[in-house]
Amino acid sequence: MLLYVWRLLLGAWVGALLCFGVVVAPALFSALSPVEAGLVVRQVIPKLDVFGMAAAVVLLGLWVRGARDRKGWIARGLLAAMGSLAALSFLVITPRMEALRAAAGGKISELPAEDARRMEFGRLHGASSAASAAVLVLGIASLALPPRTRERA
Repeated sequence: MLLYVWRLLLGAWVGALLCFGVVVAPALFSALSPVEAGLVVRQVIPKLDVFGMAAAVVLLGLWVRGARDRKGWIARGLLAAMGSLAALSFLVITPRMEALRAAAGGKISELPAEDARRMEFGRLHGASSAASAAVLVLGIASLALPPRTRERA
């Protein structure tokens, strides 16, 4: 049962990131104006991050009684890194992007390209995308390392 929950939770996390990055975000930006698409994306990313942080805690909890061998520690490290990246996005990157957006009157894209706020926003956007991609890759790797089920004696 625990292995099923582990696979379901990790699969949902990885699947949500993959679906958002490959299907939803591109569709939003092709169907809506950048401002409208950005409004939707700004609602979705924090929710994905909160789900990721909670999932990481539960997934690590499911590993508490797991293997203490090298594979077990690698799996724990991958899950901890995924949760840490989700927390970084939620607690640091996204709030800083929102502060920059507010300082620019909500119109980052209308600032001159050389404006420090627009340049920092661009760097943070890149960091956000990189963090999400890293969580996705680490999640795919984690799927290959499920906790061992107890074997019958």
